[in-house]
Amino acid sequence: VKWFPDAKIICIIRDGRDVVNSLLNVPWSHDNTYKHCYDWGENILLARKLENILPDQFMTIKYEDILAECEVKVKEVCHFVGEEFQPEMLINSKSGVVPEWEKKWKGKAVGTVDRNNTGKWVGLPLEVKETMNTLMINSLKKMGYPVRRPNLFVYVKCWMKAWPFHPKVRPFFSALK
Repeated sequence: VKWFPDAKIICIIRDGRDVVNSLLNVPWSHDNTYKHCYDWGENILLARKLENILPDQFMTIKYEDILAECEVKVKEVCHFVGEEFQPEMLINSKSGVVPEWEKKWKGKAVGTVDRNNTGKWVGLPLEVKETMNTLMINSLKKMGYPVRRPNLFVYVKCWMKAWPFHPKVRPFFSALK
């Protein structure tokens, strides 16, 4: 925004549990569920701050809303950026927007919108789901995602394993290396 003071920022938010599930299945990411959960929460906080600082320049859209109402959401984005909606915007092109080396995990980006590309985290093992719900509960709730509060035992167990990966504690552990 410093270099482009009139820029419009569009932030697409996806259910953090689906984000973590995706990140656990791409070749370029790590497999630390705790860190992924914290990182998603930190990104949500950053998005909320930017939205408060730049209310006229910042738009938040939920990924799941795009899947459910693609045309409506594209029209909202067009209005936000001052562009006229054109039906062709809904047609995926095969213009090489996804490089060959990324097609393994981004191949669907050039296909039709998969309205079922949500809620995949539900199929994860119970411990992983409990970890995600525990660590992301506040951010998930703020973004309107349904969550189930973990029981006290699950909550304590999760935090005992996860606290070294908390963003405020991470620098301390990095310094020990």
